[in-house]
Amino acid sequence: MTGDFRILQVQQSDGYVQAVLPPHESLEQKTRESLFADFERLTSLQASSIQLDLQSVTFLDGSVPGRLVQFANTLSKSGCKLTVLVNSDIRELFRSLQLDRLFTIPGSSPRGDGLLKKAIGKDAKLPESAEE
Repeated sequence: MTGDFRILQVQQSDGYVQAVLPPHESLEQKTRESLFADFERLTSLQASSIQLDLQSVTFLDGSVPGRLVQFANTLSKSGCKLTVLVNSDIRELFRSLQLDRLFTIPGSSPRGDGLLKKAIGKDAKLPESAEE
C-alpha cells in the first residue's frame, strides 16, 4: 500500500495504480477536499495507468466532475491513462457530461448506443441523424 494519502486506499505495482475510495454514500466537503488532495498526490506517482474506484459513492455534487476533468487532463499530459469505476447512476451522469471522452468508464456504452437505444430497444436501427 502506498502511504501519504488522506482518504484513498492506494496500491501501486509496475506503473499501475489502483486507488479505492472506502464506502461513502456522498462526498461531503471534508471528504471532497481530502479526495481532491489525493488526486494531486496520485499525479506525482508517474504511473502509466490509474484506476480510480468510486463505486461506493451514490451522490456527488457538481465540483467532483470538474475536478475529475482537471485530474484526467493532468494525467493525460504525462501519458497516464485514467479509468474511473462508478455505480450505474453516476456512470449515466458522467456519460451525459461526456466524461467518457476524457477517461474510461467501464460499463459505458459506446457513443451512439446510449439512452435513446435503451428507450426504444437495443436492437433498433436508429436514423443516421439520431446516432452520434
